[in-house]
Amino acid sequence: MASKLLVRGLNWLGDAVMSLPALASLGQEEPAKEIMVVAGPSATAVYSRAPLRPKVLADPKGLRSRLKLIKALKNFSPEKTLLLQNAFGAAALAFLAGLPNREGYARDGRGILLNRAIPIQPKYRLAHEAFYYLGLLTDLGYPAAYSSPRLVLEPDDLKLSQDLSLSKEGFYLALAPG
Repeated sequence: MASKLLVRGLNWLGDAVMSLPALASLGQEEPAKEIMVVAGPSATAVYSRAPLRPKVLADPKGLRSRLKLIKALKNFSPEKTLLLQNAFGAAALAFLAGLPNREGYARDGRGILLNRAIPIQPKYRLAHEAFYYLGLLTDLGYPAAYSSPRLVLEPDDLKLSQDLSLSKEGFYLALAPG
């Protein structure tokens, strides 16, 4: 496993949660490695609270912001780049940053931009989303085992949830519109 790994995470909150078992599997093999996750702005809080505590960058909109992100990715200089997000743009960003060893599913016409483009096995197309990402890891030769998605909350997170609680009995209601 690479000592520096870049993971292109997902853009949406629920998708990010479903990718946490894959991220946890990546940390099992060599927990000391440095992992950076690039994700959509609404998903960065999920990844920053993953038990691995990766460095997290938001994938911004706009040319100037994207150029800054490309520079940050070059400066991170990962040995491997794992694209969980299926979008052509994710592969294009990694390609334009000159990142080596770009790996991911061969989807959305981006295979030419990847060093290892893995075809999706039919069993992963119909699987729960968490197993879709774990399947990618398996097919790339990474260790992959399902574990329940976990987040590590900071004291401020817990205080906010208590302040917003609809019940003082220890039960909480969480809403994620959108």
